Amino acid sequence: MKKTVYPWLDLLKLIMAVSVVAVHTNPLYGFDAPFASRVLNVLESISVPFFFIASSFLCFRGLCVAQFQDRTSTGSCRARSTISKFVWLYCAWFIAYIPIDCLGYWLDGTSLLKAAVLEVRGFFLLGEGRFSWPLWYLLASVVGFILVYAMLRKGMSSRRILGASFLFLLGGFGLSLLLKWEGAPVAISLPVKIYSLTFGNTRNGLFEGFFYIALGMYFGMNLESVKKIGVSTISTAIAIGALGCVLISSDQHLLFCALVSGGIVLLSMRGGVQSQVPIFTRMRQASTVIYLTHIVFIALYVFEICGSRQSDVTSNSDVNHLALFCFTVVASLLTSAGVIALSKRSSVIKKVFAV
Repeated sequence: MKKTVYPWLDLLKLIMAVSVVAVHTNPLYGFDAPFASRVLNVLESISVPFFFIASSFLCFRGLCVAQFQDRTSTGSCRARSTISKFVWLYCAWFIAYIPIDCLGYWLDGTSLLKAAVLEVRGFFLLGEGRFSWPLWYLLASVVGFILVYAMLRKGMSSRRILGASFLFLLGGFGLSLLLKWEGAPVAISLPVKIYSLTFGNTRNGLFEGFFYIALGMYFGMNLESVKKIGVSTISTAIAIGALGCVLISSDQHLLFCALVSGGIVLLSMRGGVQSQVPIFTRMRQASTVIYLTHIVFIALYVFEICGSRQSDVTSNSDVNHLALFCFTVVASLLTSAGVIALSKRSSVIKKVFAV
C-alpha cells in the first residue's frame, strides 16, 4: 500500500519559508503601506506555527495511543526518530552559525566573556544566538515532541494532550503580559525578571511549540474524523482567525493564529495523493534549505555588500530592505537548487540540510 503524500503541504512550506525570510529582512521597512504591513504580519505570524503543525502531523499520522506502549513500538520509534532529527539539525546548525553570532557580538561591542556566556545560554535555553534566530524553532520542536511523546507513552489520549498544551499556550500569553508589566509588585516582578534573564521570552517549546505540535499530533492521530470537517467550516475558521490577527492580535499564543495555521494545514491535508510529485518534493526540500541558510545571506548583504556596521538588521537604515529581501530569497533558492542536486551524491549534505 502506497503512503499518502501531501503536495499542497509542500507548496505551503515553501511559501512559509519565504515568509520567515520576510520576518528577518522587513521588506516593507520605510514604506507607508499599513494594509500590506498587516497582511504580511499575519503571514509572518503563522509561518512557524504552520511548520510545527505540519511536521507533527506527518510524524503522528495514522498512529494511535496503543502504538506507544513500549519503546520498540511503531509510534515510539517514529517519534524518537523525529526528535533525533531535530536534535541533530539544531546542534549542527548552531555550530555553523557561531561565526555569524560572533560578528553580531563584535558589532555590539560585547566582551569575549559575555559573548561566550550569551552563546551558551542561547544554545541551552533560548534556541538562538545573536543572529541565529531561526534555530529556536528546532529547539522548540525538540521540547514539544518530547513532551507529546512522553504523554503518549503514559497512555494519555490525543484530546487530553491537546487540552494540556493549550493551557501552556495561554500560560505563555499571560507570562508575556507580565514581562511587559512595568509597575508589577515585587512578588511578581522578581520571578518574572529571573525568568526573563534565563529564558528571554515565551517563544519556546513549552509555551508555544508544545501546543502546535500537539495540534498536529491530534490531526494525525484522528485523521479520518478530521477529514470529515467541511471546507466551508475550515474556511470560516481561517477567516475568523485572520480577522482576529489583523484587528486584535497576531500573537502566536492566541487562538487567532492557531485557527489560521491549523486551518491551512487541514485544507492542504485534503489534497493527499498516492505518489510523489517531483516539483512539490523539490519545494519541500527548498523550504528547509531556505529556512536554515537565509540568515547567512542577510549577513552577507548587510555587512559585506552594503558595508553596514549596524547590528540591528531588521531596521537597518543603511540598506534597502526590499532589495535585501529579494537578494536573500534568490540566493537561498539558488543554494537550495545546488544542495538538492548535490544531496543525491553526498549523504553528508543530505543529512546536514535534511533533504
